[in-house]
Formats: sequence, C-alpha cells, structure tokens
Amino acid sequence: LVDCGITFPDESTPGVDVIVPDTRYIRDNIHKLKAILITHAHEDHIGAMPYIWEEMPVPAYMTQFAQKVLEGKLNADQRNDLEIRRVIPGQPFEVGPFEIEFVKVTHSIPEGNVIRLKTPYGTVVNTGDYKLDRDPILGGVSDTDRMEEIGKEGVLALFCDSTNVYSKGRVPTESELAVNLEELLAAQKNRIFVCPFASNIERVFNITQIAIKQNRKVCFMGRSLQNMVSYSKECGFFPENFSDHIITPEEAGKLPGEQVVVFLTGSQAQPNAALSRLADGDEFKGVQIAKGDTVIFTARKIPGNEKNIYELFNRLMKTGAEVIHDQTDFVHVSGHARRDEIAEMYTFFKPQIAVPAYGEHQHLIGNAKLAEEMGVPHQFVLPNGHKIKLAPGEPEVVDEFIPHGRNFVDGYNILDEDRFILSEPRQMAFEG
Repeated sequence: LVDCGITFPDESTPGVDVIVPDTRYIRDNIHKLKAILITHAHEDHIGAMPYIWEEMPVPAYMTQFAQKVLEGKLNADQRNDLEIRRVIPGQPFEVGPFEIEFVKVTHSIPEGNVIRLKTPYGTVVNTGDYKLDRDPILGGVSDTDRMEEIGKEGVLALFCDSTNVYSKGRVPTESELAVNLEELLAAQKNRIFVCPFASNIERVFNITQIAIKQNRKVCFMGRSLQNMVSYSKECGFFPENFSDHIITPEEAGKLPGEQVVVFLTGSQAQPNAALSRLADGDEFKGVQIAKGDTVIFTARKIPGNEKNIYELFNRLMKTGAEVIHDQTDFVHVSGHARRDEIAEMYTFFKPQIAVPAYGEHQHLIGNAKLAEEMGVPHQFVLPNGHKIKLAPGEPEVVDEFIPHGRNFVDGYNILDEDRFILSEPRQMAFEG
C-alpha cells in the first residue's frame, strides 16, 4: 500500500471531523498486505494512518521526517502496537517478493520520495508528489541521476503526479521566489504576518532567514507550525543561527512593529486558527493585527476553500492591514511539477506503461496524452475502483470492480459513506 491520507470536510459533510479512505478491499485481502510505504508527510498521504492502521497491522516504511510527523499524531498506546521502519533514500530493502527503494525528490515538504518497487514481473515506479526544483533552499536537489539509472535498468510502469499537467513550463524555484520575498518584506514598515502551510518548512525557513537579515525577530504561532519546527530540529534541518532570533508571542506583542515577523497558521481560513481570531481585531497571546500591518499569504488556496478565504481577506482588511496573496504578488510556488517536469520524468524512467495518478480526472487524461506524446507505448486512465493487470503479458484493465469510497470520522466513530449517515446533519445545517 502506497500512502494512506485524509481529506477534510466541507459544507456537504456537516459534523464530520476528517474523511478517510474506505479500506474494505484491503481488509478483505489483509493476508496479502506486506507493508505500507509513505512517500512524504503531507496529510493527504499520511493523515489516515492513526485512524485505520490498526485494521492493517503491517510495518510502515518512511523517512525520518515522516516518522516524526506520524509519531506526533499517534498516542502512546498506538506507538507500542504499530511498527515504523525508517528508510534511507538510495538504500534498497526487501519486503516479501519486492525490492523497494526510496529515491529523493523535491516537494513542498522535507524528504519527498519517489518509490521504486521491483517485482518478479518488472519494476513499478510511483513518483508521489514532486517537483524538480533545481535550486531548493533546503534539502538539496532531486536524485535525477538515480532516476535515470532506474530507467536504464527498465521500468514496466510509472504512476506519475498529474496535478499541474496543464501548466506549461517548470515550477519557479524556491530561490527565485526568495528574491521577490526579500524585496517584499523590505518594503514593509510595520509588523509582518506570514501565513504559509505549516508543512512547508523550506518556505518558513526561507522567510525566517530574510527576516533575520532585515533585523527582525521571528515568532511562530500555531500548534501545527510549532510542531513542524520541532520536527525539523529533531531531523537536523533547523539552522543554528535562527535560535537567537526566535521570540515568544508575548515578546512579539511588546516589540515595535518594524522589528517583528509573525508566522501564523490558518491560511485556509480555518475557524479555530489564531489568524481567524486576529482577523476580528482580537488579541491573541499579546499579538494583534492593526492598521499599517501586512499579512502575506504564501500558500495556495485549496479548491473549495476560496469563499472562506476571501471572506477572511475582507475581515483582515477591515482591521486596516494590507493583505498580499498569490493574486496580488509573487509569493508562492507550487510543490507539484508542471508539464515540462512531468515530461522529464517520462524521459528519466522510459516506462512501458503510464498510469497517471494524483489529480482530478481531467488531469489524469492530460497526463496520459503527454505520456503518449513522449512515446510511452501504453497509457491507462483508471477511475477509482478499477483494476489493472500490468504483467505478465499485455497490460489490460481487469473486469473486476473494487469497492472504494470515503468513510467519515466523527469523534471516535468511523462511519460508512451512506446516504442516510449525513441526512440529518445536512437537514439541521440547512434548516437550523
């Protein structure tokens, strides 16, 4: 099993905490399951582990940063029962009939990985989420040399990220973004609030370095952000020169505005985040957003959140603050490869079969067309629940439909995706 993620509820799922995959097919075939492989530590790839790992009690393999994130989610009892095995990229290991290797790739979180899965019938490669950043701020470049070696050894099938297939060219590098961010921060004369994704530690450290260079102290607010900073320290990512420049919220509230940068979680307008309270003019731990301050959203808008985010912008502007985001300035670069980088993956691995992954159906189709242009002999766009036979013989879609879907987490209960489960909460949400 590659990755085990969650998604979040929206207006159609009132009363739901998080949404996890329906794993009944895996449970029904549990005797076949040998391992869980985690490509990286984003919620949509690792977040379901605490909820459904007990149903699939096999070792989970991941790199150090993902291990720290997962352990932070598990309670003490779960840590004792479930086995995490740390992986070092570039060092193959065996599980059952498979030889597995994690290969380093850049993304918007530390330690992204491509997974090579060598089987008796050929090698399967899963890219995970990635971009091919040629000048990253943190962690070094992708191991494209190893990818090319794997391609020369022979790849049966490539499961490839499709998210940005319709975006031409390459994703701008974090270093290119840093140039603009430095100019942007230098132009601000009062307190600066920065709202990134908490997991984008590279972006956080990039802006922290700029703030220190401009003689500002830095404050981290929000539990998820503080956790990510803590994990980065444990993994050795945290630059030593930062320590003397980090202050508490209480200290930040007492300093003149031109001397402070405050990092906040809540870029997706989460109602329980500190940013939401500050947007109403409230004080939080001694910090308050006031007229003349600047709020920079250095994160994309997750589809479905736009309405709430724009309402948050309005509330912030009513405090007198200036709001800067990806539609007003160059403040964010994607963690997902654009078209030229996806084409590079096909060049590296030279697969016989392309199975587009990670994206909506339109993106899968776009990726399949690109694979065909790149000379890949076979392309398969598979809706959820469909099964493909890769080998032996000619690849083909199997006439077998796999049960799949979503389960809803409500407190300690995991509920089936049933039309009756949410009917009453939806009625109450609509009618009051």
